[in-house]
Amino acid sequence: MKTVIKVFLWIQLISAILALLFMGLAFLIVLAALAQATEPEAIAVAIMFGIMAFVIIPAIVYASGTLKVLEKAKSKSDISTARKVCGFIFGGVIVGVLLCVIDDDEFAPPTPPAPPVDKLELLMKHKKMLDVQNLLKVFHPNTVNQKVALNGVSLHLDEGDFVTVIGGNGAGKSTLLNCIAGVFGIEGGSILIDGVDVTKMPEHKRAKFVSRVFQDPMKGTAASMNLEDNLALASQRGKIHGLKWNVSKKDKAHFAKLVESLGLGLESRMGTKVALLSGGQRQALTLLMATMNKPKLLLLDEHTAALDPKTAEKVLSLTRDITAQNNQTTVMITHNMKDAIEMGNKLIMMSEGRIIYTASGEEKRNLTVDDLLAKFREIGQQNDRILLS
Repeated sequence: MKTVIKVFLWIQLISAILALLFMGLAFLIVLAALAQATEPEAIAVAIMFGIMAFVIIPAIVYASGTLKVLEKAKSKSDISTARKVCGFIFGGVIVGVLLCVIDDDEFAPPTPPAPPVDKLELLMKHKKMLDVQNLLKVFHPNTVNQKVALNGVSLHLDEGDFVTVIGGNGAGKSTLLNCIAGVFGIEGGSILIDGVDVTKMPEHKRAKFVSRVFQDPMKGTAASMNLEDNLALASQRGKIHGLKWNVSKKDKAHFAKLVESLGLGLESRMGTKVALLSGGQRQALTLLMATMNKPKLLLLDEHTAALDPKTAEKVLSLTRDITAQNNQTTVMITHNMKDAIEMGNKLIMMSEGRIIYTASGEEKRNLTVDDLLAKFREIGQQNDRILLS
């Protein structure tokens, strides 16, 4: 009998440790939810783990009382009762672990096909995706080095709009993207993305709405990780991070299919470290990672400027295909006048922190490189880089 009691006491101790571990994980995940998600999502996570903790701990308390009775009891029925209690505790712990590590998507019912959409009706319903109003950004305010980088900039994009941004050095192009992405705070104005005011939202929280591809191909990927792991990280962008073991078979197949769509033959190199890829391959992968979760807004900061002409054309072609397929709202900075005209449905020219020219529709389609160079001459910003483009 003493041996049986000792076994039950060890089982109780292990169960108590596991319960405390669950409470610690619950606390960490709630903190992560509060940092990354909206308040309703964080509250939902807190309630879920709170329920789990309050189910397991009373069971352990009840087991303690049962074991105390068992120390004085000698009947087989008492031993049977203790076994049932300990089994209940272990069952609860195992179910909790399974809830954390199993991918819900694998057991989810198939998504029904979307109903057919009237294209004309879709075109008539314009959904404002980006609304920038009177943006003011000042570097080193109230000092001798004060610089007004953005001065009353307003930009409005409907869902699916693709705007190219041109301008000389120091015109405010990259600053505009940095303010939209949350890298820089602003001194005045407002920024709304899909109706959500993100003006005071920090950069890491805007990741739920905004994806970005930089000029440097080395910035958008983790060089020491392989393609599969990079895509796994990108797939969790802007989401609450749960407890899940590695990448599921379903995820691997999905990632390989996405990479195959790039047409670069990388689907057979999913285990290759990204550091071994060329600059063009890395930039194509970065573009795929930035759009795989279909963000509200895609920011392209001269993403082909560091590539050779042939590779740049390939990446631009992928950009055109991916944004069209996803009806992706996009802002693209470029110094190439030809690309600025051919890409997208809108164009803006910036100078000294202001938007000085806009073109869309028929006006944009009829533009030529000479037209844009003439406008640069008018504002005295025709430099060698613009001429060479």
